[in-house]
Amino acid sequence: MHTGFNHIMLWVKDLQLAKRFYGDALKMPFISETYRMPRMFDKAYYGTESMILELFEWESPDGATYTGDYPENRDRNKRSGITHFCIWLDSIEKTYEELRSAGFADSCGGPPSEVEPGLTPGSWIRNAMIWDPEGNPIEVFEAADPPRDSSN
Repeated sequence: MHTGFNHIMLWVKDLQLAKRFYGDALKMPFISETYRMPRMFDKAYYGTESMILELFEWESPDGATYTGDYPENRDRNKRSGITHFCIWLDSIEKTYEELRSAGFADSCGGPPSEVEPGLTPGSWIRNAMIWDPEGNPIEVFEAADPPRDSSN
């Protein structure tokens, strides 16, 4: 069951320019930023806990702006503009069952992720991707408890 919206993701060609636009000009609250993620992108988050704007800038290994497809999202992402929106669910697995029962088996993505940090400090989630009948990607989040510390 859908329980609310979480975020909208935008690919941007110039993260610093986008940060000036959304943060400085539009005065959206800044949440956090990360540089040189393992998938070779920089990102910044703006908004509130109830709606987050993700700004991603992708670079290829040679430093040039990446223009290829992002294969994990079925080649549907663009290099600029809105790539997906994200909604909260009670249960990813239950939603997969409901999609299959309603005749939308092709809409289901792979298994949900392991528990990982959410977009806001102190939050934990599992996530997956689904697709609407037109092929638009929708990320789904499910709230999760923090992973247990295996050293204790």
